[in-house]
Amino acid sequence: MEGPKLNMRLGLCLVFIKLLFLVGSTVGDGPREFTTNDKNPGFISIDCGAPNDYFDEATGIWYQTDTNIVKTGTISKVLPSVDVDYSYFGGLLTTLRSFPEGKRNCYTLKPKQGKHHTYLIRAYFTYGNYDGKNQTPTFDLYLGVNRWDTITVQRLYSVVQIIHTPTTDTIHVCLVKTVVGVPFISALELRPLSNSVYQTPSPSQSLLVNRGSFDVATTSSATYSRYKDDFYDRMWREIDLSPGWYQINGSVDIGPSITNNPYKLPSEVLKSAAQSFNLSYGLNFDYDSVWKHLDKSSKYYVYFHFCEIQQLAPGQKRILNINVTVGDEYVVSQPIILEYLKPQTIAPLNASQGYVRFSINATSESDAPPILNAFEVYEFMSPLYSPTDQRDVDAIMDIKDTYKISNLDWQGGPCIPKLAWEGLSCSSGFNGTNSRIASMYVFRI
Repeated sequence: MEGPKLNMRLGLCLVFIKLLFLVGSTVGDGPREFTTNDKNPGFISIDCGAPNDYFDEATGIWYQTDTNIVKTGTISKVLPSVDVDYSYFGGLLTTLRSFPEGKRNCYTLKPKQGKHHTYLIRAYFTYGNYDGKNQTPTFDLYLGVNRWDTITVQRLYSVVQIIHTPTTDTIHVCLVKTVVGVPFISALELRPLSNSVYQTPSPSQSLLVNRGSFDVATTSSATYSRYKDDFYDRMWREIDLSPGWYQINGSVDIGPSITNNPYKLPSEVLKSAAQSFNLSYGLNFDYDSVWKHLDKSSKYYVYFHFCEIQQLAPGQKRILNINVTVGDEYVVSQPIILEYLKPQTIAPLNASQGYVRFSINATSESDAPPILNAFEVYEFMSPLYSPTDQRDVDAIMDIKDTYKISNLDWQGGPCIPKLAWEGLSCSSGFNGTNSRIASMYVFRI
């Protein structure tokens, strides 16, 4: 009987040791940090060119190097004379990976939630004269088979963000050479979202390109702010108050974990707001008065975030409506009644064409002027090219592995329009119909 008892003791000891590691594992000499990744294990955070994985204390996020994610490219650092020390970016901008070889180079992301789930994807670019040429490159960024953006870093850095609901379990982010210079990337992030937020009429056949998430009454002087209690790790941008807007602040924190709003805004964004001077004045905004880069041929969705942070007298209510310019007409929302410390987001029913113009006004029944805590602008891209049929993908990957084909262009989706893998001929896929591989020319591989 001593043998089984000894085995049982050893087993219990091993279980106890495992529990110690789970509960009290350490980083350095202190207790293990509770990171944003712990609260949302679906986060993918890649610091391109970083020598090792690390924990970023400013954001509470664990970053991994891209060494085992991408097999091509060259690791570099921005020049020491280029100041990229921004607290809201941590160390993301100091290293990069460039791709001097190949027409197309791709990162393949495999989120735990898989296909038909909504994701926020963010890419960072800092040239920093890493190659000593002092010539900023221009190249295209693709998400799957669709062009996401053309990257030209006009200032020290560029950050692009997009919301995507993929129809496949893998997501390809590809950098494609075009006119000038060598493509590069500094960091890449993926954040799972609730499927109930940032909805569009056809999520799998559209993309939402972020044109700004604005904290309209922030007390921060930083260009961007990120908060550890933001479930979706959004980047909130400061914006100068428009004429007729002034700042009000609440004294109570409204954490996203205690509210029912699926957009889960961080408390720092919710506890300040812009208010008009009195009941007779509205909060008017015209995007073109601040920035000029909206594509007039595109459509835009605006998401409005409200939270009553002033405790009004008993029986009093703040009641608003939103007027949004859609084409040549104003679309007026139903009256919005704000309740104390209860956030609510008004999602658009219609996209506006070419312009982002709105006015928020108090209704005749309101006892207080209109307010606005934050708003977000997204460019609507639809319809989309469809990915390659999965059966064809599996077949061509088997061929690639079996014959050890090392063509640099054989990355990402095989049938990107006008950028199909070398040696392949594809039928086009559009608006829900998957593309197919029509033929393969072996002698060209």
